[in-house]
Amino acid sequence: MASNLRGLISFRRSNAHRRADRVRREVEWISHADAHSDEAIRRHLEAAHVVVDVGPGIRPQTLLSSSTHICVEPFEPYIEKLREQVGDDPRFVFLNATWERVLPLMPDRSVDSVVALDVIEHLRRREGRRLLKHAVRVARQQVVIFTPLGFYHQSYRNGGTDRWGMKGGRWQTHRSGWSPDDFGRDWHVVACRDFHAVDENEEPLDEPFGAFWAIYSRNHRE
Repeated sequence: MASNLRGLISFRRSNAHRRADRVRREVEWISHADAHSDEAIRRHLEAAHVVVDVGPGIRPQTLLSSSTHICVEPFEPYIEKLREQVGDDPRFVFLNATWERVLPLMPDRSVDSVVALDVIEHLRRREGRRLLKHAVRVARQQVVIFTPLGFYHQSYRNGGTDRWGMKGGRWQTHRSGWSPDDFGRDWHVVACRDFHAVDENEEPLDEPFGAFWAIYSRNHRE
């Protein structure tokens, strides 16, 4: 797995199409409208009974519906918001911990799918690679990653106020950028050149910024 994760390609916030043109691997490019509808992604996903949702923030992932939805979230106020949303829904399990305290403890192929949406850009490159390695190990079926197309600058002070008015700035700072080329042939990549239109303060960007999904499917590989 680690050998398939190559070095970072340098990207900037502007020149979105130039960033896309630098990608060397095969990518399924989709429109802004299709990317925000989720249907273009769901058709690549397999039904799952048990899903680990890494770093959901204040919103649990909705790409996969499951009978057991395990949310791994390190910031307790986000968990409180998550619990407000889902109420007493018995499908949800909440773990107030970082992924590094949870995934390494899980046996190989112990859940159906692992989902990490808008997560790896908040980690250093080495930590992001470890997350991908454990996610692939733990998943029986699929791993679903979503992240900006390249390094997208977003910075908060520790304890600073995030976009939701909470003191989660530490968890919202971006520490790395990723490209479809960082994912090996076992991954299917779906990307959008103009996914993001506003910044972390909900202000319009000078130019849209791209994003992509990387989907690992064990059944397709085997």
